[in-house]
Amino acid sequence: MIAGLRRLFAIGFACTAVLASAAQARTPFTVDDVFQLGWVSSPLLDHRGDRVLYLRHSMDIMRDQPRSNLWRVNIDGSEHRPVTTGPDSISSPALSPEGSRVAYVRRDDTGPQLFVSWLDSAQTAQLTRLPQAPASLVWSPDGKWLAFRMLVPAPAPTIGTLPRPPAGAQWADAPEVVERMSYRTDGAGSKPHGYQHVFVLPADGGSPRQVTTGNFHHSGNIAWSADAEALYIVANRNPDWEQDTQNTDLYRVELGTGAIVALTDRRGPDTQVTVSPDGKLLAWVGWDDRGLGYHRHRLYVMGVDGGNRRELLPDLDRNIQQPGWSTDGKRLLFYYDDRV
Repeated sequence: MIAGLRRLFAIGFACTAVLASAAQARTPFTVDDVFQLGWVSSPLLDHRGDRVLYLRHSMDIMRDQPRSNLWRVNIDGSEHRPVTTGPDSISSPALSPEGSRVAYVRRDDTGPQLFVSWLDSAQTAQLTRLPQAPASLVWSPDGKWLAFRMLVPAPAPTIGTLPRPPAGAQWADAPEVVERMSYRTDGAGSKPHGYQHVFVLPADGGSPRQVTTGNFHHSGNIAWSADAEALYIVANRNPDWEQDTQNTDLYRVELGTGAIVALTDRRGPDTQVTVSPDGKLLAWVGWDDRGLGYHRHRLYVMGVDGGNRRELLPDLDRNIQQPGWSTDGKRLLFYYDDRV
């Protein structure tokens, strides 16, 4: 139950901070007030339930963009202080199992990289010099490894061989060849060529190792097995993955051999996987795709080998999100929106 209370407290902390800020407003918002707004996200409660870490967001009026830094505070409100400072935005914070270190993504001179800060000494180490941005950081249960996702680039398709422009010439951009079903994002433009893959990295630094392969996107969350010898990931590794955009399955990746085993195979999304404390069960959310305009996320449990699948709370008519196990493994806690 403690783990569930931690999660509920962390979510409540974030919501309370936002509501408290709104309650202090005395006048209607104006256009200029956007640069005075502040909000919090990504709350993390340590293993003892004594301290909360969270991302504190604000607007940078000089750059006209949002920024975020990592802060910490005791649950009684004392020792409220920053863990990171400066103009660079922090993302993907992950607290180590013993609660003494926090990993996060921050930019260096080459781009987003993985950093770790020790909370008792305020020391920080940069762990990576990666060509692409890492995301979805998660610690192994023994605190020795970090897993994350990262884009592995692939060459863009071309039509024939184009002539090379003379030195100093100003030619038009090369034509864009589109062979992908989903190649552009609203507001962001063309997607980069490549595939999202899963990597593991020693928590004290070293070379990251790619543990998934193939021309598939592994874009869901990542969960470690209790013995830290395997990962549970979310992906669509089926031949028709580009056409079947709603479908994802759960897979187990053996870190020793690289073997990838599918644990689900239904039509519809399976995601937000989490492992029970004893390492015997998986909980996740998803739904069977029946071609409707709306499906609600349902809660499921099964063995780590994919056996004994069953749905919990089939009559709950709410969209279940972010399941998590209690410390004793006897309960699952989650949240859903109601009357929004």
